Amino acid sequence: MRGATIRYALNFASLQSRVGNTDNAFEWFSYAVKTLGFCAISGAKVDPDFAAMRRAKQREFEDLVAVKWGWGIQYGVFFDDIVLENNSAFSITNVVLTTNIVQGDKKWNHVLTIDRIAPGASHKWESVVSIPGNRVDNDKTKVTLSCDQTQ
Repeated sequence: MRGATIRYALNFASLQSRVGNTDNAFEWFSYAVKTLGFCAISGAKVDPDFAAMRRAKQREFEDLVAVKWGWGIQYGVFFDDIVLENNSAFSITNVVLTTNIVQGDKKWNHVLTIDRIAPGASHKWESVVSIPGNRVDNDKTKVTLSCDQTQ
């Protein structure tokens, strides 16, 4: 089936957007992202062919292309793991998680990388830190995510 390729879905979404069929354009764009694995989100945010769709479906488009993530520490006996969850509708690629974990006067700073995390999946960096007492100062701890899709 032709519609089962990213290229076809995006081309059809582009065409539908350009002729003003923004509901249909968004359906095809969403299909490309959610079903076919399209993840070049940064380009779609500025592609002039999708401009009418982005305007007409602004809230839905922004929700679909938002990078959604969560992180946590899995405490172990001696060493602790850091876990990143991708809650986006698409894979995130060239991922860089920068951590500044604080407990009192102690700090753990790391730059963690992974090539790709699929939508709904997580990645665990094992034995990254060793935090005494299994607690951190949440109000002082800062974690940032960078990936191709946030550019």
